Amino acid sequence: MAATNGQAQPDRTALLGVSGLTVRYGPAVALDDLDLTVRRDELFVLLGASGSGKTTLLRALAGFLRPDAGRIVLNGTDMTALPPHRRPVNTMFQSYALFPHMSVAANIGFGLRQQGVSRAETKRRVAAMLALVRLQDYGSRRPSELSGGQQQRVALARSLAPHPALLLLDEPLSALDEALRMETRADLVRLRRELGISFVLVTHDQEEALEMADRLGVMQGGRMVQIGTPADLYEHPANRFVASFLGGANLLPCVVAADSVSVGLPGLGACVHAERPGSPGPGLLALRPERLRLDGAGQANGLDGVVGDRTYAGDALSVTVRLADGSALRVKQSLADGLASARQEPGTAVRVGWQPDACILLPE
Repeated sequence: MAATNGQAQPDRTALLGVSGLTVRYGPAVALDDLDLTVRRDELFVLLGASGSGKTTLLRALAGFLRPDAGRIVLNGTDMTALPPHRRPVNTMFQSYALFPHMSVAANIGFGLRQQGVSRAETKRRVAAMLALVRLQDYGSRRPSELSGGQQQRVALARSLAPHPALLLLDEPLSALDEALRMETRADLVRLRRELGISFVLVTHDQEEALEMADRLGVMQGGRMVQIGTPADLYEHPANRFVASFLGGANLLPCVVAADSVSVGLPGLGACVHAERPGSPGPGLLALRPERLRLDGAGQANGLDGVVGDRTYAGDALSVTVRLADGSALRVKQSLADGLASARQEPGTAVRVGWQPDACILLPE
């Protein structure tokens, strides 16, 4: 909230405001005093492990469950007690839930007919949605005659046809193969930008979240742990959970000196230096695997170790390096110069190096 002449002004970029949302299933707390703001014209991704509360939050936003406490406000209207059909919100489910006996066009127009939209307007919107999802020639087909990716696009068109203020998507890409997932990610981002509708998308896939989100929120145990742009959360995680869950990070116990950038590693008898300051005292040093080099020459920081397991991943090798205290660092070694460039075999002594700007200092 901004203040002008002593008066609190509403955030006019906000579409959805959630405050103090709590949901309990008996003694279990599924959402714990959760706050969230979704802006107009953005794709907001909810990321978290199974059981973190993502789907419960989506169901509360859609009106499928009543929270035990808190408020849900959309476009300035309190929706907390409104049933689903009275909310300007649509949900695209993981299963797509297409009617098998209806044509593609009839599936897309179903919600419009339920709302009492005229036949002519329904026909116009269905045609526009078919064009938008690039299925102009498929309106007369049945869902069983479509591929999985085409069915997904029909479900999306049906959700968008009523022009909701907010679209909720629950793991929409989980049933698709990898090639189709990548194509559909791009389609979802394109459609959202063309229509100017805000999306809230639930996923457990970190790569999906980083690629698609304008902003994302990481959930754990019914709480929102951190919210920001993908780059913000990846480069500046708030704690060990975000650092580990989003992209994976090596974590080493450390002690930050009074100058905030000298970092002792007591278990390894080493001291390294960070570019970004941390809080003096015990903490954790987080290092992203892709920022580490197996040839430590020319790197400001380094630790000695022995190459362990190596895993081939097409464009890179994931290499485990065992350190003197028994801990390990995972190094992502680029194969841009081919597999022959990765010369370190298991058992090879190496020095893992990195620059000060790769150091992420976290609370203990």
